[in-house]
Amino acid sequence: SREDWDPLTACSARALRQRRPSSVCLRRLRGELSALHLDPPPGMLARSDDEVATLVHVLLVGPAGTPYADGLFHFAIDVPDDY
Repeated sequence: SREDWDPLTACSARALRQRRPSSVCLRRLRGELSALHLDPPPGMLARSDDEVATLVHVLLVGPAGTPYADGLFHFAIDVPDDY
């Protein structure tokens, strides 16, 4: 089932929303995501979560000529509050 492997259901969404990241963390994260939006690496898309400021979703497209070609790979990155 989804709950067995999905890291977002393994932890409480409510607990994620109740976190209090530092202003330095939020500023740094916004800057890094902005840089990725302006000049993204090939085959990569990164976006912040709509509800949790320190949760970043990354989508990678498998590179041509590899067994992963055209595959879509989603990563959820939980950035620490003191990043």
